[in-house]
Amino acid sequence: PGWQLFLNLLQLEGHNLVVSGSNANLLSGELATHLTGRYEKIEVLPFCFSELIHAKQAQATSANERLALASELLHGGGYPEVVLSQGIDRTNYVKNLIEAVIHKDVVTRHKIRKPNELAGIADWMFSNISKEVTFGRLASVGSDAGLPESTLTAKRYISYLEEAYLVRLLGRYDHNHRERLRSPKKTYAIDNGAAVVMGFRAMPDEGRLLENLVYSELCKFGGFDDIHYFRSAQGDREVDFVIRQGHQTTELIQSVWDISDPKTVKRELLGLAAAMKSTHCTHATLVTWMQQAEFNVGDVLVHAVPFHVWAMEKSSLKK
Repeated sequence: PGWQLFLNLLQLEGHNLVVSGSNANLLSGELATHLTGRYEKIEVLPFCFSELIHAKQAQATSANERLALASELLHGGGYPEVVLSQGIDRTNYVKNLIEAVIHKDVVTRHKIRKPNELAGIADWMFSNISKEVTFGRLASVGSDAGLPESTLTAKRYISYLEEAYLVRLLGRYDHNHRERLRSPKKTYAIDNGAAVVMGFRAMPDEGRLLENLVYSELCKFGGFDDIHYFRSAQGDREVDFVIRQGHQTTELIQSVWDISDPKTVKRELLGLAAAMKSTHCTHATLVTWMQQAEFNVGDVLVHAVPFHVWAMEKSSLKK
């Protein structure tokens, strides 16, 4: 108690301070009050693709080498210990890490009286990455699935998991502010390794893992609040990511594992066409796993690029 005042005193004496914490609410409340206008918040997330390559000191000069490293990130995630340690049991490490974060940063911090319900929400979120969710739907599943029966409780628990940098809800793009608030959210894990280890899937779903990976890369490039998803008013057209800067949409991104099937390509391009009309944005990209191609959507040329190429290009732009 009172450590915020001590930090304020040190700063007033001219010291430069670095304060770290594992929860997004570190700079809320009393600490933010004392340091208003005198601090910069920096979020440190698991490795992105270019950081993973650098950390492993990999040459990654060929497409096959980059594809192998991307596969490592897709299934293993970017937690530094997982990437750098030799001989580590990655599954056990990630499981213990996530459970420790939930206990320390959520259960203990927020004095959760029913930790099993919180664990149920976490399991559900990790098991349903890249899918739409409403708080009412979670509450309707209820105690039979180990989830809270209250909509408000479900919403609160998810916000705690977001604060702990475990999951994130993505809002829908809409011109109407009220509709944006009311619309279903899409759920993502901050790290693919956590989604793989903590989530339940009856069978592998590489497409959803790729979409989650694209989202986590975008978070590291542009920040959480600049990303949305698009769904048409009729509900039959979707774009995974709408990138906003200020009041303008700057890019539309579809994540698609395989574009060999013409029906898949048609569905993805129709989604982009609907989003282009709604957002007035003509910069669109299909992020695939390993295929490259070009498509025309009206007068707009849409590039399909492999994830490892797209991620390296985004990283160079950030620099």
